[in-house]
Amino acid sequence: MSYAPLRPCLLALTITLSIACPLGAVAGPLANEQSALRAFDLPAAPLGVTLSRIARDSQLTLSVAPALLQGKTSAPVRGMFTPQQAAERALAGSGLGLNVTQSGALSVYPLAATGTLNLGATTVSGRTAEDARGAVDGFVATRSATATKTDTPILEIPQTINVVTADQVQVQGARDLTQALRYTPGLSTNGYTDRNTIADEITSRGFAPTLLYLDGAYLPSAGSLGGTPQIDPYTLERIEVLKGPSSVLYGQNQPGGMINMVSKRPSTEAAHQIKVGTGSFDRYNLAFDFTGPLDEAKTLSYRLIGVGNTGSEQVDHTEDSRQLLAPSFSWMPDDDTELTLYAQIQRDDALADYQALPAVGSLYRNSQGNRIDRDTFLGDSKWNDYKRDQYVLGYQFSHAFNEAMTYRQSLSYIDVNDRYKGFYLNRFVTTPEGISDSHASRTKLDWRQQNSSYSFDNHLQSDFTTGPLQHTLLVGLDYRDFTRKYQGYNLSGSEIIDLYNPTNYRTTGVPTLTTKWDNRVKQTGFYVQDQIKFDNFILTIGGRHDWAKVDNNDLL
Repeated sequence: MSYAPLRPCLLALTITLSIACPLGAVAGPLANEQSALRAFDLPAAPLGVTLSRIARDSQLTLSVAPALLQGKTSAPVRGMFTPQQAAERALAGSGLGLNVTQSGALSVYPLAATGTLNLGATTVSGRTAEDARGAVDGFVATRSATATKTDTPILEIPQTINVVTADQVQVQGARDLTQALRYTPGLSTNGYTDRNTIADEITSRGFAPTLLYLDGAYLPSAGSLGGTPQIDPYTLERIEVLKGPSSVLYGQNQPGGMINMVSKRPSTEAAHQIKVGTGSFDRYNLAFDFTGPLDEAKTLSYRLIGVGNTGSEQVDHTEDSRQLLAPSFSWMPDDDTELTLYAQIQRDDALADYQALPAVGSLYRNSQGNRIDRDTFLGDSKWNDYKRDQYVLGYQFSHAFNEAMTYRQSLSYIDVNDRYKGFYLNRFVTTPEGISDSHASRTKLDWRQQNSSYSFDNHLQSDFTTGPLQHTLLVGLDYRDFTRKYQGYNLSGSEIIDLYNPTNYRTTGVPTLTTKWDNRVKQTGFYVQDQIKFDNFILTIGGRHDWAKVDNNDLL
């Protein structure tokens, strides 16, 4: 079956509103705001944009005639400053001066023709400001690029967004995405993937599965049938959960939201880490993370991440292992241009038993007063098996044409090939003795799936002013090509097992091919977004037009 619908334009309109309190009511806190040092990392940009950002982030009022700012560009502001010091830095060389009124407002005025701008004493700290696409120091992120595809303070994003940082993942000891998101509100990580650790199927605001992205690129998934990639949390700088609709910038998505994982990327500062660990059930873990410059000018840098672990599980006979290698290289010939190439190869191998247990015998005792042991293995150790080969390859490119316009492009290819052999319980079977809840029939299965996706995204960002309004305009074109191939071999209603005294014997039934498909989804989208700021008001408006084609081929 093939069809190619032309989807109508989707218009998303969101507004964030904040109103300043009367200054006289907050004289004490205001004085503290004016004297407090803050971290600023503002590039050269239209002067009105920079001054508005300083005032807004410092919760101060800016008083200036728009005509004074027309055609003027701010100086970069980077370091630890008070709001007044930051504004003075931004005004350097502009021919404008700064006053702070008794009410605490920042007032800009023109200097005399021969006037000069004298800066007061400043204190500069070595602390670096947060990058929305980079590392976070600690547990609390203040910026994000997932919701808007621009570097935006989280307080200015008109949707709920939760960020789980690499530091939080480490403290939690999370082994996968599901475990890393257990404390995130609005998500459900219980149920299927709390037991089936080969995949991360998460529910957001009642919708499942929540679609996963890696550095803004769609991760191919076909649900619980397999073929789903699993990104190791050790390779991530942050995990961002965006709640609510996200189709304007990403196309087809769940109404409950999306999850974007941001990878670790090369750094120009050398750092090396090696981790070795051991745990229960003969588990052993090894991980390393090396990064740094490759030349003295620091135009070339690298990162190499590796993970290796092996061990058994709580359930008898089960075990799993992972080998992962993730290299990446960055080239920065100047401050305006950056190209990053990245790859990842991962191999997972496990003897798994992922079936659910019945309520009778687990939550409740059966008619004989018995419970199923927690470590009971209900499969066949000579049959149960899981293998996954996962590959990621791509690049990210950005170039700033000037202080107000930046172009970004990214391409990602992801391929997952896996095979799961195991069992799941069908129904209780009555024994010759008349006991109806001690034995059960099973389905023996052999599921094979290959999923792959290409994701390509281009967008141009422009920062400019129109009168008193500051704009961050984003115009983009993206493309997604998702292919999934599946073969399902099943043998239903056989292989009866005693749930309370299982024997790990070699089963004899041979599953037969019952399902086979080859499906493909193509999507091309054109999107526009404008983040408009006026005083303490923020309006984010966006629209998208998609062309999509779906081919579903049942091969049986």
